[in-house]
Amino acid sequence: ALIATERLTVKNMTRSAKGTVEKNGKMVKQKAGLNREILNTAPTMTLNLLRYKAEEASSEFVEVPTKQVKPSQTCPDCGAKKKKSLADRWH
Repeated sequence: ALIATERLTVKNMTRSAKGTVEKNGKMVKQKAGLNREILNTAPTMTLNLLRYKAEEASSEFVEVPTKQVKPSQTCPDCGAKKKKSLADRWH
């Protein structure tokens, strides 16, 4: 069996919001809360466990680099890639 997942960079996902102590950026509190929730889910530990279980079951585990594959911009039928806005994610 094949198990594929998106390649995640937790460090990039949990970057702090722009701003300084004197002049806060936009939605700093919300971003701090989001970062806390992301880190509470332990995505790296989950992926490591999934990788371990896949090896144990003689399955293949693949992390797909979504920046290169662009699954939301690729047609599932013909494989053509078309740049789209966030509002237009259907083929």
